[in-house]
Amino acid sequence: IDNSVQRMQTISRVLQEGKENGILVRTGQYNSFRPKLLLLLGLFLAVVVTIFIISVSTIKYTELQSVVTTVTSTFVPCREDESNSLIQPPGVLMHNMSDEELLWRASFWARRKGYPFKRVPKIAFMFLTKGPLPLASLWERFLKGHKGLYSVYVHPDPSFNAKFPADSVFHKRQIPSQQVAEWGRMTMCDAEKRLLANALLDISNEWFVLVSESCIPLYNFTTIYTYLSQSKHSFIGAVDDPGPFGRGRYNEKMEPEVPITKWRKGPQWFEVDRDLAATIVKDTLYHHKFREFCRPACYSDEHYFPTMLTIEKPTALANRSVTWTDWSRGGPHPATFGRSDITEEFFGKIFDGENCSYNGRNTSMCYLFARKFAPSALEPLLHIAPKIMGTSGNGNITRTQIDIEALYSVQRMQSMVVQLEEGKENGISVRTEQYKSFRPQLLLVLGLFLAGVVTIFIVSTNKYTGLQSVVTTVTSSFVPRREEEPDGLSKWIQPHAVLMHNMSDEELLWRASFWPRRKGYPFKRVPKIAFMFLTRGPLPLASLWERFFKGHNGLYSVYIHPHPSFTSKFPADSVFYQRQIPSQLAKWGRMTMCEAERRLLANALLDISNEWFVLVSESCIHLFNFTTIYTYLSQSKHSFMDAFDDPGPFRRGRYNERMEPEVPIAKWRKGSQWFEVDRDLAATIVRDTLYHPATFGESDITENFFQKIFDGVNCTYNGRLTLLCVIFLQGSLLLVLWSRCFTFLPRFWDFRDFTPISFYFVYFFIQVWKLKHDAKASVVALVAVIVSVVATVASAQSESPAPSPTSGSGAFSPSIVSAGVAAVAALVFGSALRI
Repeated sequence: IDNSVQRMQTISRVLQEGKENGILVRTGQYNSFRPKLLLLLGLFLAVVVTIFIISVSTIKYTELQSVVTTVTSTFVPCREDESNSLIQPPGVLMHNMSDEELLWRASFWARRKGYPFKRVPKIAFMFLTKGPLPLASLWERFLKGHKGLYSVYVHPDPSFNAKFPADSVFHKRQIPSQQVAEWGRMTMCDAEKRLLANALLDISNEWFVLVSESCIPLYNFTTIYTYLSQSKHSFIGAVDDPGPFGRGRYNEKMEPEVPITKWRKGPQWFEVDRDLAATIVKDTLYHHKFREFCRPACYSDEHYFPTMLTIEKPTALANRSVTWTDWSRGGPHPATFGRSDITEEFFGKIFDGENCSYNGRNTSMCYLFARKFAPSALEPLLHIAPKIMGTSGNGNITRTQIDIEALYSVQRMQSMVVQLEEGKENGISVRTEQYKSFRPQLLLVLGLFLAGVVTIFIVSTNKYTGLQSVVTTVTSSFVPRREEEPDGLSKWIQPHAVLMHNMSDEELLWRASFWPRRKGYPFKRVPKIAFMFLTRGPLPLASLWERFFKGHNGLYSVYIHPHPSFTSKFPADSVFYQRQIPSQLAKWGRMTMCEAERRLLANALLDISNEWFVLVSESCIHLFNFTTIYTYLSQSKHSFMDAFDDPGPFRRGRYNERMEPEVPIAKWRKGSQWFEVDRDLAATIVRDTLYHPATFGESDITENFFQKIFDGVNCTYNGRLTLLCVIFLQGSLLLVLWSRCFTFLPRFWDFRDFTPISFYFVYFFIQVWKLKHDAKASVVALVAVIVSVVATVASAQSESPAPSPTSGSGAFSPSIVSAGVAAVAALVFGSALRI
């Protein structure tokens, strides 16, 4: 808190120096009402009334009909017995998977970036226990009121059967466990990997915290969630100890995979993010080395994870634990605390005992959990929890909340000071607005503007209203069926009997991009060839292909992508029966053709046995029998796809320099449309968003979405490093944001015209008028608005159909309405910002 005060003083000094050096500093005091504002308000009301009168008169005499087109997904849902555990977590944690099957399944990773659904990240609390949970009541209070933000997993001794009431957070949260043979052996690490693997099956789990039955939280849930979610590192101790209990435990037989320079030691209790958790469960290389060559007095639980992650992901580690333990009493085990130890002074020593680094800055908030606490400590812990942990729920600001808020306040203050100092040195204008009086003028302007918009909205949606609008609603939802009783891998890995589904392309590509990080397959897998038919409609050569496939069931799969209006009708004994996938219209030479091919690949990738993928058309035939082709593809070390560098006009001559730097001309290639690729290349194709840019939907627009953009990269500005590198974003973001603010606009705005142009010019107008307070900039901005209105009206006039004899000639285009509203909105908001 003292640091925050010092930073505030620094900011004040920077502002004073800015005034002395001629940097523009504005303060506004508004004591009088401006006559020009009355004129502006009158103009606005006149425009609204005019639009109202014209709309009513147009509707009355023309009786235009509203056209609302609803396009509903016609995809047939998957069969009822299909389980999908990629999104929905298992309803029951008990299963019959072996450790090898569990680790393989948990290692699946989406190679395609992002999530095609609204994902709320959760903390997975993993309890590694011997049996009961004596401090369960304290954890119940800690987790209360935060459902949907956490998951609980318990790994006890296999002989123990937990019995918690149905309303408990521990109810049915016990996972299939195995015996931990001896403390310090690899069986302890296997139990921890088992917890991680089960928690990874819930794709919403983002942070994984390992605790024991003797651990307690030191802060309330909100504080811990914020601390972990805001951290740039995972918290696992990894110390290079040159002493007998560090490097002295190293075995030279671990080389070369585990060199002594990477040998690390750390506490058993950790917190890792999803990427590190998947890195742990996928490991087979280091696990074998530690099992063979790290035995007491080498304790694997202190060395395996720190050493492996130091080799694989060193920059992701904070090199410290967030679980406090007391080793001051000596011995092989830390101190245990009972009833008499639980005092406020005891916790004060934990909170203020040391400093550490958090996101590159010093802080005294180093530990989130503490151990070891005996069962006798439960009663005093419950009594002292409201004071220490802030779990009373009374709404009062606790000391822990002040700590974390002060930490982030200091970070914000430092960033502001850096920006102000850079601005002063570079001659950038710094403005501060000090509003010492209430601004009724601005409130009146905004109120009248909203009243005008609501008036237009009521007119346009009135039962007598018929401004012609085309609203297309496409509904496509991916609602997987919860797997209530998982019984191993059999349901999860078997191919779909019915190919029709209700996934959107984005959902399909994301799901198809899942890839196991763990090598090999924990079951007998017979690789198959996926024959993908990209057709316009019928398959005239189907009989020939039937003969080709006959007798090779289990070695091939068939997928058909026809025109969306075509429905194939094959007999039940045909290889093409029910093999049509959800399709969309594709045009030759356009990206829609590539999207159709990716759609075929994605559907084929859902069958994990498909290893080779062949794209053919309805006019293709095979030149050899099935056995020859299968042998040819399975023994090949390469995939078969043309990629020629031709300098001619139909090759490099088609290159566009705007593709750089992602697509340099030196890598520009041309080839045939028809290809054969293996599973790795197929997954590479469907995961791509760089060369096939991603678009952003409503569920993507979150605070974290923009935070990743703002903090994602450093760059140089005027010779100085800065985080302000990106000022524009591509991907239909503007209309998405606008639709989230004004969801009713599509009812009377036709987005097929140049209406978006007016938005761009309006945004330009507002920003210029706000940032450049001078007459020339105002003129430029007003010209921009006029151009936007003219462009929109001209577009509407040029694209509007000729009036029919029955509709009259007084039709008022919705484009003119949208242009008028956009112009008025710009004037009002711009004036309000300039007041």
